[in-house]
Amino acid sequence: MYEKSGGVGRYRTIKFKKNVLIPILFLITTSSFVSLFLIKNNDVKEMREQQDKLVEELAHLEESEVLLRNEIEKLKDPQYVANLARQDYYLSKEDELIFRIK
Repeated sequence: MYEKSGGVGRYRTIKFKKNVLIPILFLITTSSFVSLFLIKNNDVKEMREQQDKLVEELAHLEESEVLLRNEIEKLKDPQYVANLARQDYYLSKEDELIFRIK
């Protein structure tokens, strides 16, 4: 295990490597894993916040879809379309007068 020519100097070098370099490498590796974990944990938190916002937006859009589908069904009724034209566009039937009161 030991060489006679190197003797004590070589033994100290090996001991230095075991006692100093290995713990330093262990600390570097451990800190790298911890930092990666924290970064990924932060990414997950941001993604959950984004998911919550998207769920709210989806609920709002679904509500809008229901309202628009109801409007489409109403527009299929000729009487509703006639009333809408009178109210919004001031169109009238033949021999009908429209008075706008403010």
